[in-house]
Amino acid sequence: MGLMLVSAFIVFFMITVGMVATGVGKETSIKQCKLTTSAGSLSVKGPGLASHLTLLESPVKSKCKTFYIDIKGKKYGKDTEEEKEELKILVMDEVATCWEQFGAGKTAVQEETDTDRACFTCSIIFPDKKFKNELSAKLILNDMYTFALMHEYKKGTSYITYLTSEGTLPEQPYPLRSITLNQPYYTVFQVMKRHAADAAEDSAVVDCKIAGIKDKLEGEQANEIGCNSNGEVEGINFGKAVGKENSEGTLTVRLVPATGITKENCRMMLG
Repeated sequence: MGLMLVSAFIVFFMITVGMVATGVGKETSIKQCKLTTSAGSLSVKGPGLASHLTLLESPVKSKCKTFYIDIKGKKYGKDTEEEKEELKILVMDEVATCWEQFGAGKTAVQEETDTDRACFTCSIIFPDKKFKNELSAKLILNDMYTFALMHEYKKGTSYITYLTSEGTLPEQPYPLRSITLNQPYYTVFQVMKRHAADAAEDSAVVDCKIAGIKDKLEGEQANEIGCNSNGEVEGINFGKAVGKENSEGTLTVRLVPATGITKENCRMMLG
């Protein structure tokens, strides 16, 4: 009876928060998404109790929103190193925020989905017409993995450490990946059951590598860590294998153009 009352309270609280949060700002919406993600995937232990209780059909489906980020060409007209640095921070912050609102690799996001992999689009970065026509050839954000490795997201924590939840990193070198902002880019969170890439718990994903596996991943193994079947990604990609059970999944977050969201790595869109 006590467990049922607690469950009912949490569901009621989430519904109430959802009503209050309508029309509020981005920061509040992110907090709301984090709340429903963690509450919807609640671990319960004790005599006669289930080890895992899913309160919602899918925790990542309930109260999470997609944000739209406009990049104005008139703001980036000098093609300076300062501008490039600012743009790198902008896109990396979007990736990190997406990762954060779904538990930052420390939450078993959902026990089951209707398919073995599912995605949520956290945000879409739109360069305006002036940006695309006049500046895209110049403002190429090169070497994003080195930037993630060398720059802090939070005090004492680099982007790459945060985006892999301090997991065991795969061997370097990482590719010198460039992003040319001449089209919309999507930040996408993905969860996939662990049945393809045979990696240990807490193995980190960087690009299309996962710690402990030296061979190039292809097919289903590559799809599990957010890459296409050829073992490639068109943008940048980070993540972590969470837990030991297949249902707990490999979690990844990536920044890609629309062509980086396909049925092979996103069979179900959750939002």
